[in-house]
Amino acid sequence: MRNHRYYPRATPAQVLWLRNFADKLPALAAQLGLTESLVAAALADCGFMGYILSSWISGIRAYGMAATATLSYAGYGQGANPVALPVLTVPELPKDATPVWPGALNRIFALVRKLKLAKSYTKTIGLDLGVEAPGNFAAHPVPTLKLTVVAGIKNQAARLGFVKFGHHGVLIESRTNGGPWQKLGTYTRSPFLDTRPLLVAGIAEVREYRIRFIDMDVPTGEWSGVAKIAIGP
Repeated sequence: MRNHRYYPRATPAQVLWLRNFADKLPALAAQLGLTESLVAAALADCGFMGYILSSWISGIRAYGMAATATLSYAGYGQGANPVALPVLTVPELPKDATPVWPGALNRIFALVRKLKLAKSYTKTIGLDLGVEAPGNFAAHPVPTLKLTVVAGIKNQAARLGFVKFGHHGVLIESRTNGGPWQKLGTYTRSPFLDTRPLLVAGIAEVREYRIRFIDMDVPTGEWSGVAKIAIGP
C-alpha cells in the first residue's frame, strides 16, 4: 500500500477522515470538475469503509475477546452449567451504505490525485477535504505559542499567536492561578484572543496556556510547553 501522508494511521482518525471527505466532496464537485457518478462512487466507498473500520471491526474484536475468554473458561473454569459459546453479532450495514467492489481506498486515493490536478484546486480546498499532508512532526513536533497582554473591554485580555505548521488547527487549554486545565476550544486561525473576565473583578490573575495540533478534529502530537502571563483589570 502506498504511503498517503494525508491519510491518518490511527483507525478512529481514518473513520473521521472518510466522514469529512464524504461530507465536503459534493459541495466542491462542480468546482473541481467531478461528475455526479464519480462523486456517488466515492461516497459509497467512504460509507462502506467507514462502516468496516468502525462498527464492523469493533464487533469482530469484541467477539474475539469473548471467544478467548470462553476458551479459557471451558478449559480451566468451574461451574454447574454447560459452557455457553458466544455468538458472533455485528451491527448491520447502515441503510445509507452498501457493499462495494474491493479496492475502495485505492479508488479514493486515485480520486484525490485527480482532483489535485484540477486548475481550480487550491491548498485551502485540500485542507478542507483533508487531502493535504499535515505538518512535519520531526521538524515541528508541537505548535509554537506567543502570549501578549492587550487591552480588553472589562479587563486586560491575552492574545495568543500560534503557528500550526500545516496542521488543520490547534486545541487551546488554559488554567488560572494554578487551577484545573480548561478547554477553550479549537482554532484554525491565529491569533486567538482570550477576553474572559477576571475570576474576581478588579484582582489581577495569572493565566497559563498550552496548545497542541488538531487534524480532522482529532488532537495529534504532544502539548506545547506551558506559557504564563499576568492579566490585570
